Amino acid sequence: MDIIHEVYAEWFKKMEEIDLSTGGVSRFIEQAMEVSKTEILKLTAAKIEEIDEILLRKPGFRKNWQVVRKADPRTVETLAGTLNYERRYYRNRKKGEHAYLTDRILGIERYERVESGLGAGLCEAATEQSYAKSSEVLCKGAVSRQTVMRKLRQVREDKLEVKEERKDVKVVHIQADEDHVAMQDGRNSQVKLIAIHEPARTQGKRTYLPERFCMSSYKESTEDFWLSVADEVVGRYGERENLAVYIHGDGAPWIKAGLEWIPNSRFVLDKYHLRKYLTPVTGGKKQHEGYLWAALKADDFSMLSKLVEAMVDGECCTEQTGKNFLNYVKTNREGVRMLFTHEAGGSCAEGLVSHVLSSRLSSRPKGWMDEGLEAMSRLRVYKANGGQIRPEHLMKKAKGFVPGKKKIQAALSRVSDFSPMFTNACHSDRRGTPEYRLFKAISEGGMAI
Repeated sequence: MDIIHEVYAEWFKKMEEIDLSTGGVSRFIEQAMEVSKTEILKLTAAKIEEIDEILLRKPGFRKNWQVVRKADPRTVETLAGTLNYERRYYRNRKKGEHAYLTDRILGIERYERVESGLGAGLCEAATEQSYAKSSEVLCKGAVSRQTVMRKLRQVREDKLEVKEERKDVKVVHIQADEDHVAMQDGRNSQVKLIAIHEPARTQGKRTYLPERFCMSSYKESTEDFWLSVADEVVGRYGERENLAVYIHGDGAPWIKAGLEWIPNSRFVLDKYHLRKYLTPVTGGKKQHEGYLWAALKADDFSMLSKLVEAMVDGECCTEQTGKNFLNYVKTNREGVRMLFTHEAGGSCAEGLVSHVLSSRLSSRPKGWMDEGLEAMSRLRVYKANGGQIRPEHLMKKAKGFVPGKKKIQAALSRVSDFSPMFTNACHSDRRGTPEYRLFKAISEGGMAI
């Protein structure tokens, strides 16, 4: 189409007019990107209208559909800016149904203002920052924060497949903890998080968790969540007797419930949470802390009780603080024993929750709703596992008749009024353009250059 040729010509001309020497490289790139975005939008609109024209001229692609109106305008926000285009409105003679067939081909839903590519970008950004800031960064605030929130709730991500069963692995760790999140109605909700990984390794000064895979749960029963975790462990490491599993956590009932669902599993008390009970007992005195840790490592509860009693008498802490510490140790006695087992390794559940969930859900004052909290926690985990939110995660399955895309593609690829040949792809009849002079020179054997 002539309009496409004109867009190319205008694009090249504007790019040539940008002066690199005036503002330097940064300014040149900034201006070039702005020009490109503008011309990309024009080109996109022309391509869409090209498809709309093919549908009109090829009745076989749209059997029983007749034109009701032409040149109906449509505005959609994209990563390049605001896209404006026109298309025809059709009616099915047999069923009486009305539709914009071009929109159906493109996967643009009725009343949708945000293109799926921009929508995916907004959702990706919103998992790291506020809805409003995401819109400001990606599209200069053209999309409202409510729209970003709605888009994020629509995301249906792919299930990340397991590459292979790692049957040579003998030990697996499960870090388990929860994030406490403030809700808009005043409630305080809990989002559970677990991370399955192999024994920690060190690379230089960095310690990492090999094959780490996170899972979250909100408003799901404890049994259902652990059943999903058990399925994931079996899918990754097989169902075998020689696989030892250590479940790390603070001793919460939902965490210990995992022992019933994970075969060959042992509970390990998280040292971070144990220290939260231990430190207040000593009044901050490092030497006293050393005595308590020694008693814990020796699994000498009698000695531990005497030490706590002495610290209460010495006014290092209150009697209630001492009781709380002893009750915590007694309730999680087996977990304390496992804490000092070399194979059990260290715990890092608190850090994982902070990194994966808290930094977006609860680190700053916020008020969530149930649907938004479920979606955000699920997508934060999806990204932590290496997933990426893509346009297809936002696109719904097409309803009703959709003209064959392969037929449209074939029509576009043929020599026709709709698609230029490679040799005249940049051809223009406008005599003032560089493209016209170039093709004129070639046609005259190079003598006109």
